[in-house]
Amino acid sequence: MHPPDSTPGGSPSPIASFLSTLSAEHDHAIPFERFMQEALYHPEFGYYTARIDGVGRHGDFSTSTTLLPELASALTRWVLECSGTCKKFRSPVHLIELGPGDGALSLGIINALPWRLRGKLRLHLVEISPRLQEIQSRTLAKFRKQITWHRDVRSALQACNNEALIFSNEFVDAFPATVLRRDAENNLWEELHVSFDADRGLKELFRPFVSEIPSSIFHLPSPIPPGARIELHLSYRAWLESWLPSLRPGSRLLTIDYGDTVENLYQRRPHGTLRAYFKHQRLEGAAIYRNFGRQDLTCDVNFTDLIDWGESLGLKTLSLQTQAGFTGSTAEAATAFKVLHQAK
Repeated sequence: MHPPDSTPGGSPSPIASFLSTLSAEHDHAIPFERFMQEALYHPEFGYYTARIDGVGRHGDFSTSTTLLPELASALTRWVLECSGTCKKFRSPVHLIELGPGDGALSLGIINALPWRLRGKLRLHLVEISPRLQEIQSRTLAKFRKQITWHRDVRSALQACNNEALIFSNEFVDAFPATVLRRDAENNLWEELHVSFDADRGLKELFRPFVSEIPSSIFHLPSPIPPGARIELHLSYRAWLESWLPSLRPGSRLLTIDYGDTVENLYQRRPHGTLRAYFKHQRLEGAAIYRNFGRQDLTCDVNFTDLIDWGESLGLKTLSLQTQAGFTGSTAEAATAFKVLHQAK
């Protein structure tokens, strides 16, 4: 696997030095979840925090927002239904978008709202990337007085008195994932780690998985063939636990992402769903380690887990459907995305 570039004088690049230090800190076996965290969110080298050039045709990848503009119209209908429309005209409607990308989806929602409700809308954008916040600010400049940016969801909820309509599009998949493999010889789970060498670059390693996976918390495909790989969004579960208990009754949570229920998620991809996107190029296997900090890393979402985690934290599951069903779209790409609707 290719090492990160060196400086012109032949000395290690700052990224190479960072990876070398990080690898040494973990005894040359970095858990993949930590590796993905740094690749996406390191303050200096992370893709989302420091290097992303945008979303869509002129960016690094296209989201379902850029591919399916009708999603904004469907979300506007959702806002109207959940806000009680006329009943809420006398008070602000608080809408929180998690990970707003380039801001186009929020812009589409605002533009599609009836003018009386548009004036009551208070939009809260949860964004940790300074680069993306700049793009969102330009996209939504016309409505700047109605928008507040937050670095975390707890701050956004405090501004809404813990009651809001919360939605996200391709947000869960960006959480660092734990990657496991079924050991063919011993039929036990191994966890993916990454080591770094200045000459050979990044290399995959597998170590015994030291934690048990309770079937009541994490749902696994069945049967599980030897050598199969799966991804667990343990970091997303911990994130939910940090704020969902404070959510007040009347709030709604709409989660849009690519993935499926556990019964279907790994049928077509028994070797897992982990991949990278580099300048609209899909990379898999060893190729995902070639562009540290310059590409998106992602994997499909296990919606069976999301449903159970939400219910264990006090949410009621209202529906799970394809994005095509949610929007009324006939586009084939929309069937790969699911829409989970939950209520407090």
